[in-house]
Amino acid sequence: MNVKEVLLEPRTSNQEPNIKLDTKITPELKQEGDYRELARALQDMRKKIGLTPSDIVKLSFETNEKGKELVQKFETDMKKTVLASEIEFEENDGQEITIDNLVFKVKIDK
Repeated sequence: MNVKEVLLEPRTSNQEPNIKLDTKITPELKQEGDYRELARALQDMRKKIGLTPSDIVKLSFETNEKGKELVQKFETDMKKTVLASEIEFEENDGQEITIDNLVFKVKIDK
């Protein structure tokens, strides 16, 4: 579980504090979770093809509009996380990654 925010209310007695968890998944939290899963899958791909942590790569994505929106929203962070100099959207013969109902075909070039 990822925690975005912790709110503490002042105690009104000597009793233990009440702990309440807001388990509502907002669209923003869902999108961030999908991005993190995608980034994790990309890191696994890098490892499987024998790249070192310092190798800079080019990413090619083939996906639908919703997948493209996800990548574009987190593009800056993805480039840092996966060490990508470039991200493109084009048909490719890469590996398929499925995250929830999103499907990405991804090719990594050094």
